[in-house]
Amino acid sequence: MQRVLIVASVILAVAGAYFAGFTQGKGSGASSEAASGAAKVETALPSVESEGLLDSAFASLGEGDARGALLGFQKIQDRQPSLYGIDYLIAEAAFRAGEKVLAEQSAERALSKEELSGEARLLLAFLKLEKTEGEAQKFSDPMSEAEESLRRYAAEHPLDAGVYCSWGDLLRSRGSYRSAVEVLHRGWLRAVPQENQSLLAAKELLAKLQNEPAREVPSLSVITSMSGEQSLSAALAALQRGQQGDALLFLERAKEYYPQRVFSALLLDGAFDQYRTDPKMKEFFAAPREFSNPKRP
Repeated sequence: MQRVLIVASVILAVAGAYFAGFTQGKGSGASSEAASGAAKVETALPSVESEGLLDSAFASLGEGDARGALLGFQKIQDRQPSLYGIDYLIAEAAFRAGEKVLAEQSAERALSKEELSGEARLLLAFLKLEKTEGEAQKFSDPMSEAEESLRRYAAEHPLDAGVYCSWGDLLRSRGSYRSAVEVLHRGWLRAVPQENQSLLAAKELLAKLQNEPAREVPSLSVITSMSGEQSLSAALAALQRGQQGDALLFLERAKEYYPQRVFSALLLDGAFDQYRTDPKMKEFFAAPREFSNPKRP
């Protein structure tokens, strides 16, 4: 499995995971005595300074600046070490920044404190998968363990549809495209808000094309009437047929329909990996993109 696929696909929607865990942490104080509960809420809630740093760190993470996000989360830990979930947030940012030792240590610490335990277990499973990639496994299969971790996380977090993106990408990375389509469709059925649905729906289409490559490419004459999903799948179909020029036009059309973060995630999708180094495509995938707001059909 290519490293870029693992890094691009793993670990869901961090903000959603954080706030889900924060709610759990805040709720744990409600059942205790008033004075004790007040102390727990005070510990769980970000201070005014931490709130601003969180906004900045999450913004960096959304823009792909994992190292900037890591520094931001570490600043928060220095100022408010008792903040619920901060160890996991450091682990997530460290993972994306390539700091695997720090990611593992921070995830283990989050697990020991029982803060965002499901997310921490999932991250540790993917770290183990990367560690053992390419090695012969005598006693365990890290790929199966990672899939089981995803299955368990999905069961424990029924409102977090982002897990299905990672699950689908894992299946696709080993050629299980039909199973990936089923998993991604299940995620689409459960996705809220609509932005998550659009990402899962697009990934489902790409997985279908990986399973059954296109026999023909739509005509450019209908490009102006295409939806985001239609133009995205047309782009992959064009690439599969060696029509890079058409693919670029379809991708430009697709980006008009998707929010920035969704289109950025789609450009990192494993379906496009083999085309990234193509001389005609390299500049598109490497260059910073300007995005418009999603249009309505």
